[in-house]
Amino acid sequence: MSRSETAKEVPIAEARQAVAHRREFLADSLTPLAIYRRLQSLSQHRFLLESVAGGVQVSRFSFLGAEPSKICRIYPGRVEIEAGGSRRTIEGPPLETLRHLLDEIRAEADSIPFSGGWVGNFGYDTIRLVEHLPNRPPDPFGLPFATLARFDNVVVFDHARQRVVAIANEIEGDIDPRAAEENLDRLATLLTAEAQGGAVAVPSGSIPVAETAPPSLNGEEYQAAVRKAKEYIVAGDIFQVVLSQTFEMPLQVEAFEIYRQLRHINP
Repeated sequence: MSRSETAKEVPIAEARQAVAHRREFLADSLTPLAIYRRLQSLSQHRFLLESVAGGVQVSRFSFLGAEPSKICRIYPGRVEIEAGGSRRTIEGPPLETLRHLLDEIRAEADSIPFSGGWVGNFGYDTIRLVEHLPNRPPDPFGLPFATLARFDNVVVFDHARQRVVAIANEIEGDIDPRAAEENLDRLATLLTAEAQGGAVAVPSGSIPVAETAPPSLNGEEYQAAVRKAKEYIVAGDIFQVVLSQTFEMPLQVEAFEIYRQLRHINP
């Protein structure tokens, strides 16, 4: 079931307080990728945030989560919010609606830099919500400008201490202490379950690539776009441009497996 509202109708309530309930576990037999796989049993909506500093050193924390309480999709002129099995559309300036959503809940500063909240991605066209950019190219996929989800339960992998911290947030007027502890129990069961991780063989030789991967621009069209971009730069109309293409090919592998390879090639 879905319904529509306008940005002016969205109530601006006082921020509710989030209190983090947590438990720690030894992580000497776990990895962030193994935890990510385990989270699949909770929800198809999951995230894994990790980074490498200096090209070789893994940053101290990896953050994971599943089962978002809200999913927010931002389109031009509207925001679609999915929560509790229903959807609603809020018409009006999307960034204003997003600001209300982000201000709903507050949490105290913690030694762990992220203990729950909104996670997502912003596409390149999000800039059109800030600047007036005419002549928007057609969108053949109908994707949102941005997608964010609120995760009240997260798992933090502390590489420095070789610990895993499960966090479930108690949220004023929404999630009571008992419910937060029940959520912690579920995370604890997931993290402590006996499971064989197993090694993954490194592919040998080259991987066959589909011969037919038609680009959105052929060679002549792409070269013409480069020449036009150079003209704009010389004229002073632009100082930087990104010319990108879309390639299409059949894919018979999970997106997660692509990520596993990419994190080794370019962390």
